[in-house]
Amino acid sequence: MEDVVKRAFDANMRYWETVGRAATEYVQAVTKIWADVPITWTPGASPKAAANGVPAAAAAGAASTAAPALLLEGFAGAQARATIMVSNDLDREAEAQISVSSLRGPDGRFIAMEIRTIPETVKLAAGARVPVTLAADITDALAAGADYHGEINVPGLSPRGVPLVLRRRE
Repeated sequence: MEDVVKRAFDANMRYWETVGRAATEYVQAVTKIWADVPITWTPGASPKAAANGVPAAAAAGAASTAAPALLLEGFAGAQARATIMVSNDLDREAEAQISVSSLRGPDGRFIAMEIRTIPETVKLAAGARVPVTLAADITDALAAGADYHGEINVPGLSPRGVPLVLRRRE
């Protein structure tokens, strides 16, 4: 009987050792994947970008233009407009101010450019949606054909911002 208990104990130990090894390999693989993925934990800030005081979209936009973004584009002297839909996916009423980050030009410097939101604040019941219009006056201060990157955020309703590109047409 002692031999049977000992073999059962050994089999149980081998089983849990194998499970532990598999779990360790899984955690290492997932950690390696997540270490390479830029994650935004707060609206408008990623760990790397926030450390430098740069909006996540501006940091990503400077590195790559392949990321999907909301485009505001027009000729000098015109007003560029776009409408987005803001929804409340929470199970309670929520009120939030819509914010637009500073815009970073192709040279990496911030520009003084106002992008207006209409309305500026939204108050939504659970499950409700509302259109929000973004408007920007296109001026000669923008280089023709250059992309100016920023981000639009709705803190409290969205876990991350939406990349925004402002462009003056040639």
